[in-house]
Amino acid sequence: MLRFETNWLSPITPRDGEPLMMNIDFEAQQTAQAQLEAGERLLWYGKPDPKRQLLGSLVIMLFGIPWTAFALFWTGAATGLIWGDRQLGWHSLFGLFGVPFVLVGFGLLMSPYWTYRKAQRTVYAISNRRAMIISGTRTRKIQSFAGPDIDLIERTERTNGKGDVMFATITGNKNMQRIGFTGITDARRAEQLLLDTFKRNEEDKPAEDYASRGFGSFNG
Repeated sequence: MLRFETNWLSPITPRDGEPLMMNIDFEAQQTAQAQLEAGERLLWYGKPDPKRQLLGSLVIMLFGIPWTAFALFWTGAATGLIWGDRQLGWHSLFGLFGVPFVLVGFGLLMSPYWTYRKAQRTVYAISNRRAMIISGTRTRKIQSFAGPDIDLIERTERTNGKGDVMFATITGNKNMQRIGFTGITDARRAEQLLLDTFKRNEEDKPAEDYASRGFGSFNG
């Protein structure tokens, strides 16, 4: 019998005992399952909320408005187009130095769109061996975090149950970046699975026993 539970997509049983069916994201499920290795079992999968990710990029877009306006003005002035100088000469080529800044400005203005698209193409997953962040469609990027990679597990949750679960740290030359599942529907469930899978006593609770706890696994 096939049984599974996911972060925003599983059949659940309310208190009165009658099943309540929720939408299942089969595409996300297949994407996560395609990354599994021999003997690896999928415990949970989900996706970030694109609207939540979009809101975070609005600040970048707002910064891009004056940047782009000034870049267009400077480029137009340098080429003589703004002041009506129609005798374009070699000095007008100086305005080409402003083109890269204009392109950067357009990129800043488009950041909400690209952020939204990236969120739509991202899948989060937890198996009995690792946590995964899968992004992209034609070319996929898979970030895997096994036991040694997972350090402090932090959950930020809103009243509706949505939130972020951060569980790893990437250290750069001058800064550290926290990595995890952002904008997921059931942050508490993801946090509990991470704790049970990677922060428990290995001798007391084998990873294969999670199905008995109702945390979504696949049993034949």
